[in-house]
Amino acid sequence: MRTRQSLHEQRTPEWLADRAGRVTGSAAAAVFAQGKGKDEAETRRKYRVQVLLEQYTGRPGGSSYVNAAMQWGIDHEAEALYAYECASGEVVTVPGFIFAERVMVGASLDGIIGKEGALEIKCPDSATHVDYLRGEKLPSTYYRQALHNLWVTGRKWLDFVSYDPRFPEDLRLFVVRFMPTRKELVEHALGVRKFLNEVRGNRRELGRMIEKRRAKNG
Repeated sequence: MRTRQSLHEQRTPEWLADRAGRVTGSAAAAVFAQGKGKDEAETRRKYRVQVLLEQYTGRPGGSSYVNAAMQWGIDHEAEALYAYECASGEVVTVPGFIFAERVMVGASLDGIIGKEGALEIKCPDSATHVDYLRGEKLPSTYYRQALHNLWVTGRKWLDFVSYDPRFPEDLRLFVVRFMPTRKELVEHALGVRKFLNEVRGNRRELGRMIEKRRAKNG
């Protein structure tokens, strides 16, 4: 798909506005959340309403809350990127928010590498970092995020990085490469497009509700 790139710095009000109304990697798992039986998962329903209101109002929704652990991760992200460059020999460029021109989707990558690579950095708590070291694979928690970001950007592979400077030097950096199959990308695209079609239907419904309320009060 054809994409464009925002020039706004991450986590600024302008960057948040760029993301409003678009399905992004960090929330992609909510699109595919499974409910009981035929019921929609509550996580999916809430995210659908959030995207609906963002599209209708142009204002970003969701929570902007940052706890101490999250802030620690943000503060060490640049250090993690440098550690990755030193270990891999790759040159990383930090992009702006990447969004599709014709589909309401976007991706916030921590880095792009050459013409085909992408980077996702996490600086988790130490117990979680240990789990990643032991697992030696892309954590399932970030599967949808990684898949979504590659689908949106058209890049071929993504290096998932976990970094914790509190560990001995040999264990501070964990890197695993994720290369999805075409089947995975197609399945993901179909799921996201179905979700966005539901949001469009909800927008029409919301418009009718507004017209009805205005007629009643008019």
